[in-house]
Amino acid sequence: MNLLIKGAKICDLEKKEFVEADILIAGEKIKRIGKNLKADAKLIDAKGLYCFPGFVDLHTHVREPGAEYKENISTLTRSASKGGFTSLLCMPNTQICLDTPEKIRSFLKIAKSSDINIFVCGAITKERKGKELTEMFLMKREGALAFSDDGSWVEDSFLFLMALRYAKFLNTLIITHAEEKSLSQGVCREGRLNIECGFFPNYAISETIAILRDLEIAKYTGAKLHIAHVSTKRGVVLIERAKKEGIKVSCEATPHHLILNFQELSKYDPNFKVNPPLGSEEDRKELIKALKKDIIDCIATDHAPHTKEEKLRPFSEANPGIIGLESCFSALYTYLVDKGYIDIFKLVEKLTLKPAQILGLKTKGLLKEGLDADLVLIDLDEECVFTEKEIESRCKNSPFLGRNLKAKVKFTISKGKIVYKE
Repeated sequence: MNLLIKGAKICDLEKKEFVEADILIAGEKIKRIGKNLKADAKLIDAKGLYCFPGFVDLHTHVREPGAEYKENISTLTRSASKGGFTSLLCMPNTQICLDTPEKIRSFLKIAKSSDINIFVCGAITKERKGKELTEMFLMKREGALAFSDDGSWVEDSFLFLMALRYAKFLNTLIITHAEEKSLSQGVCREGRLNIECGFFPNYAISETIAILRDLEIAKYTGAKLHIAHVSTKRGVVLIERAKKEGIKVSCEATPHHLILNFQELSKYDPNFKVNPPLGSEEDRKELIKALKKDIIDCIATDHAPHTKEEKLRPFSEANPGIIGLESCFSALYTYLVDKGYIDIFKLVEKLTLKPAQILGLKTKGLLKEGLDADLVLIDLDEECVFTEKEIESRCKNSPFLGRNLKAKVKFTISKGKIVYKE
């Protein structure tokens, strides 16, 4: 069935403006954008709503296969569509690691039934142990869109060099989890807070040492490198310098690192425990500056579901990670756009066009005739309290629970079909 969206304020990212117009969707594509369109189609009255490209997340954790009690493809789809996300790249650090062509094929067979676009990232090394490379060529042929040992840094420099060389040959992307483990045993960045609260430190240089090594190898090989969840001021400095040198590097920041700082940990609430840890206020402000200057290329949720039992342990033993798909846009709009740190076009670009470009998704990230009909309609003025009962994810581990957030998703359309309607 065709769809006709009437009277939406359509986001034009190229011109940085909103245009009130109609959108006609035929099949899975945007057929026409214009005023006073008529068609034999299901009508959506979007008067007063803002229309954006469907959000693209290149860093999502689904717990299938192996830990479906936390999240499976079905619940992930509902969570993503409620948050306005229409495309996800799922990380390979599932309980049954996605490290063979057969596992990639099996995962994508299940994901194909999803109402949204679910892509998969294969592991760089077998079982993510950092000892032996996976069959990257065969995994890419089965559909792996990128490769990462996310959750673990590939410590062996020669192995990482070989991985980048293969990735360059295959014209694919390596995503690195920059964390030198011997320096990251604690739960809080070093400083006064970790002393006052009795937390063992997680040193900021655990990130920057890993970033520096990875950038040097990327420069040597000429391969494309993406750095996940950058969280430190020094990390930003190193990436900016690398870009000026012509190294093919991109990076992401998460909503929680852009909005929160490590003072939240004084509450001893495990919903604020993440990896990498929340940084200082100086780190947070530097990340926002880097976002505005395009040093940070995109925003990714690092959606990581954990059960209440896994979170309600002593703080040092609780699983790190938070869910982020359903709160992402509203939290960023409330704390960054509404407070004047960035404008709406910069935020939307970082959630749509930029991640689509990094992943090579040429038909996503913009609202243009002929491109994929993946889009979201949002009431930017509507406010609501973010509560557990409204969360579609199987897990509720969010630091934004109880907060009043602006900008409510009203419709999400993926592959030309309405996949979420409030």
